[in-house]
Amino acid sequence: MTDCEQLLDFCRRQIGKPYLLSSEGPEAFDCSGLLLAGLSVLRVSDIPRLSTDQYTLGTPIVQEDIRQGDLLFFDTGWTNRVPNHCGVAINPTEMINANSVSGVTKESFLAPYWKPKYTGARRIFDKNGKVLLSKNDSQKTESQFFIDVPQDHPFWSCIEELRKKDLVHGYAGNLFRPDQEVMRSEALKILLLAFDIPISPELSSSPFSDVFPQDWHFSIVNTAYKRGIIQGNPDGIFCPNRSVNRAEMCKMIFLSANISPPSISSSAFSDVPKNAWFAPFVAEAGKRNLFLISGGKFFPEKPVTRAEMCRCISFFWKSA
Repeated sequence: MTDCEQLLDFCRRQIGKPYLLSSEGPEAFDCSGLLLAGLSVLRVSDIPRLSTDQYTLGTPIVQEDIRQGDLLFFDTGWTNRVPNHCGVAINPTEMINANSVSGVTKESFLAPYWKPKYTGARRIFDKNGKVLLSKNDSQKTESQFFIDVPQDHPFWSCIEELRKKDLVHGYAGNLFRPDQEVMRSEALKILLLAFDIPISPELSSSPFSDVFPQDWHFSIVNTAYKRGIIQGNPDGIFCPNRSVNRAEMCKMIFLSANISPPSISSSAFSDVPKNAWFAPFVAEAGKRNLFLISGGKFFPEKPVTRAEMCRCISFFWKSA
């Protein structure tokens, strides 16, 4: 069986399983999770998690040249990221994909719903069905997994810990982008997974006027709200695509762990007033060394990077 046939066989065996946002199987999938799981069977490495980033895989092809095994991408309008949906072609007119209406299903990508949403296609197999993407090298050392996170990176061990637990993923080109700021919605997803909080897909409405059912983070944000991890702004918005800052991260991580820090009478940081809403959370974070601190300041408004978030979660586990 060729690599291409193995991927198609895997996808066919998933038909009928339900759609679940952020799921990579084995009982349920979202669209990019299905592709990620299928390529994992082939031991292909460095596959990004989101459809938007998966669109960088392989080489672009025109729609008239689509054949089995090609990756298909669409803009469904659910998020600002484009493309935001993907499927695997099983012939020049049909695909297997995981969608919120039908679950994992086989259908025509030329159907009235999909045709106007088609964004492009990428080829990842040669004419003999051999995958053109790199496969895992059993001799690769851990320090080589992300090319932008060498072993001497200050947060290397923290990033590796979360990667091994499948809590964080990289981008095309084997990049982690450790200095990239984390969005509020992304932070919630990682925290819910890190603390084994089930995401409730059955939620049908949101308390926030800027969180919509078609958003990838809809169930994540609503689950966090129901659990009391977030409250949102007084004007009824959550700002899911805004960078999360240090003060917010402190509160979110402790409430995700179901911990309410005690009140404090004084602050150890000159830029954290003792009566600030975040002061108790920052004080507890300081005790547990969740952030690197220097000069007696905490910088509560500073955006949290991907690397820093990994450190926060890793050091929290160590201090628990």
